[in-house]
Formats: sequence, structure tokens, C-alpha cells
Amino acid sequence: MDKIKVFLGRSISPLVAVLIIALLGTIITSSILLSLQGDPFQRDKEVEFIRSDSLVSSECEKEYTEINDFLEYANYCDVNEDCKILQITPANTKLGCFRFVNKTFNQYETNSKISSYIEKCEPAAEETCAIPVNAMCSYYKCVESPIATLLRKDFLYPYSLSWIEYNEWTEGSINFSITSVLLEAVGGSQNFLTFGGGTYYPPYINLENEFRVITFLLKIQNADKEYNNTLPINIRRITNEEGDKVTPNYPDSHSYISISPNATLYDQQFIFVVPKDETEFSFTTGGASNIHFNIKILSDTLEITKF
Repeated sequence: MDKIKVFLGRSISPLVAVLIIALLGTIITSSILLSLQGDPFQRDKEVEFIRSDSLVSSECEKEYTEINDFLEYANYCDVNEDCKILQITPANTKLGCFRFVNKTFNQYETNSKISSYIEKCEPAAEETCAIPVNAMCSYYKCVESPIATLLRKDFLYPYSLSWIEYNEWTEGSINFSITSVLLEAVGGSQNFLTFGGGTYYPPYINLENEFRVITFLLKIQNADKEYNNTLPINIRRITNEEGDKVTPNYPDSHSYISISPNATLYDQQFIFVVPKDETEFSFTTGGASNIHFNIKILSDTLEITKF
């Protein structure tokens, strides 16, 4: 067989030459790949950053949430995971949990004060910055449901209080009837529900103590057989002698109603936070009907009186 001359001046067989060329090709290819990818340690750091920056809540919660706090306050939330207590430390800030908290707040459009608080919350070394529960929770999503019905008054047809609202666009009408009134006690550990209105009680109710709500259950009928009707809810609580009014101010309350043609809705809730030390409250149906009525707390029932 012919011999192949190489630069060393020695002869080698074709098989050995092929093996040498293959080995050199492997070495060159590996070198190119390593130069493109960087060192393994750096790649690991980049992957870690990408994973943390994706703000996957389960990773942050699993490693950095104070479990007791999470379990305690999770009961006050009725949707998704927007009520978290994350202990923010220098360690988990680096891994993206701090950014995760920011994204959670932005997602639920919390106010600028909360966003500002979070921005200033990044801790110094050896410190822990715990987001308080009233900052972590959206006004509309993080209130414990009523824990006890203290009094309830049900009404049968013909109802004691009914009225009609008109939709000027469709020229349709919606019939409202109060079917029940409830006095309920609510407990919790958050501080963000307000009485509202023009009287300006102290701005926050301390939910560590029991507070009360008046709940109206309404039957709502769309008399229009052709069109949907959507109307704002005009029922209001009158807070003082000057006639200042407050809208239903408890989560799960309706602020408007949308109803299909010829449909009837039952047990629609309109809930007002009321002072615990008062026993009589004034309301109006608002709108064109503008019926004024009182709810009075008696020893064993609730009394509704039009005036």
C-alpha cells in the first residue's frame, strides 16, 4: 500500500491519518462551542437569573415565604395568590422574589403608596423587610367573609320595599325588591375598610376587633323582553344629617347590575360597613325612585321603615 507523507517526514497508513484528522476535528469543534457558550459556572448563573427573573411564584414561595404567615393570611383571599407575606431578605432579593412582589402589586393595580413602600423595602444586610398584610392585599379581594349572622329579616311578596329603575338608552325598566336584610359580624386582622361618606370616621377599621355590616339581598327583574339592561346601583347609606351618602363599601358588593332580557336575579348582595355602636341606619334607593328608609336593630330582629 502507498504511504502518505506528513510534515514530520514519516509515513503513516491511511487509517491512522483518518483517525488523527477526526480527533483534531473533535478538539477544534469542542473549543469553538466552549468559546461560544462561556464557562459552565457562568452559564449556571445565567440560567438561575433567567429562572428567578421569570418571577415564578411557586419557587419564591417554596423557598422564601414564611409558611405560618402565608397560611394565616391566605384565608383572607378569595382569588389566585395576590395575598402573600414574603419575607424580603438580601438573599431572596437577588433571586428575584423582590421583583416578584413588585409584579404582583402592579398586576392588581394597587396604589402608588404601596408601590413606593415596596421600592423602599429592599433591606440592608442582615435585615428582614416584611410586607405588611394590608399592603399585600387588594382592597377588593382580601377581606374575610362574614363569620356570623347576628340578625336576619326576610320579606315575602308583596315586598315591603320595591322600586323601579329605568334605562334611558333602551327605554327598559328593572324592578328591585329587598327580600332580606342581615346584620353580620366580621372578624379579621387587616386594616383597610372605611366607613366612607362625608362624615370621615377614623379612616381605618381595626379588623382585629369584630365589626359589622348591613347586607341587603335583592331580587332584580328585567321587564324588558328584548334588550339586556345595565344600570348603576343607586342604593346608598346616609351618613349624617347633611345627607352625605356612601356606596356599598364591602367587597362582593355590586356597584352596577347587568341583566338579560326578561331575566330575574335573586339574592344580589349590597353590603355596607356600619359602626358597631349604632343601632339605626338611614338609606335611600337613590335614582329616580329616591325612597328613604331606616334599618333599626332590635333585640331579636331588624325593622325596616320607609319615611
